[in-house]
Amino acid sequence: MQVRLRVSDLARMALSWAISSVALVTADQLLSGLHASSPWRLVAAAAVTGLFGFLLRPVLTAVAGAIGWWAVGLLAITGQAVVMHLTILVVPGIEATSFWTLVAATWIAATVGTRTSSRISSLVTLARR
Repeated sequence: MQVRLRVSDLARMALSWAISSVALVTADQLLSGLHASSPWRLVAAAAVTGLFGFLLRPVLTAVAGAIGWWAVGLLAITGQAVVMHLTILVVPGIEATSFWTLVAATWIAATVGTRTSSRISSLVTLARR
């Protein structure tokens, strides 16, 4: 199977990375238990989190589905925090005081990312009219 990336695919990936970076910087500013030695560490963390999420999310989802609905619910709440924890282990210069800080950080990042993506999508839709 051959995978073909178009310029628009690369642009979407770059935009997603930028939005994720801004979302992590926002979480860092809002949570006293999350600290990065520089904003560039969070930009790197956004890239690593995206890669880890791409690789691990299908595995976590399959395991949760095999266990049952309560595991799916637990994964919905904490799955991305697990991915973020693995990212912090790989990217130096980022610290979190607890796992629950990571849960809060991922929910803040998801909220910021979703709102930003929605606004950008609305602007693109308006521009196409």
